[in-house]
Amino acid sequence: LDFFLWGGPMEAAGGWDGVRKYAGSVVAHCLFRYPGRFVLASIRDSGRQSIRLSIGEGISRCEDTFLVSSTLKRYFPPAVYDEFQRSRQQSGSLDFARISKLYVCLVVLSVLVLGALAKSVYTADTKFAATIFMLLAGFLANALVMGTLGHPLDRYQSRVSCLIPLAAILVVYRRTAVEPAGKYCANPPPNVKAG
Repeated sequence: LDFFLWGGPMEAAGGWDGVRKYAGSVVAHCLFRYPGRFVLASIRDSGRQSIRLSIGEGISRCEDTFLVSSTLKRYFPPAVYDEFQRSRQQSGSLDFARISKLYVCLVVLSVLVLGALAKSVYTADTKFAATIFMLLAGFLANALVMGTLGHPLDRYQSRVSCLIPLAAILVVYRRTAVEPAGKYCANPPPNVKAG
């Protein structure tokens, strides 16, 4: 897909403006001609997209021809552009590898916590459980949309993967702050009555 969009075929076909005239009909014909292959590819790529969680993808040196570099050079004082050129991203010393591994471990741990507490959360408060379900549904919906309309990339899923640790934090907080019956903990803070 990247080769088609950025590697030359798109320009050879007339660029975005030229292709826009008939792109819709091409997509429609492909869907009607290969519906099974489309569905299978969507399911496969959605699954692959759902586990692409690494952060920092695509953060590399911006060449002078890139929009960010040219905009900074054209519209900002020279000192801003010079500082940008001295940044860790531009020097190539900005390394997300360790941070990314730690983040993926956090997401996996959060999934395990949610799985372990799922039943107790549902039995304690169905409305709260529905809220947690919606957070997780948003994560899966993103994987479905991006896996279907594009191809799996880490940056697409990492943008919403924070929903999983958020859900785990809410569940753990709710479980420690409130008993299953909906009452405060046995040892409430000062000036707060239990029950």
